[in-house]
Amino acid sequence: MYTFNIADDIAKVKETVNLYNREGYLLDDIFVFAYDEKKAEEIIDLTDTNDNSLEEEGIVDIMAFFHTSRDEELRDKMISLGLSEEEARKLEKELESGKYVVIGCKSD
Repeated sequence: MYTFNIADDIAKVKETVNLYNREGYLLDDIFVFAYDEKKAEEIIDLTDTNDNSLEEEGIVDIMAFFHTSRDEELRDKMISLGLSEEEARKLEKELESGKYVVIGCKSD
């Protein structure tokens, strides 16, 4: 099960993370995406949410990772959390426009 929200700024990201946390999502179950990698790292550090980093990926996935664009990387990560490819592509466009995507994902 997952839920997601699009945020225009850091304040909205924090608000969404806090809301998901109150709804029972652990911080490890909340993922924040930004198109710009530096912004993504900063907001992940600021909210203490899951970074969905390479250390969670297998060696084959890591090797393939270095041959993908930022678009593909973000889309693949969102799909791995349970979003459909169509949803991930729509959210990818939001990320490209400078917005943030916050995804809460918990197993049933």
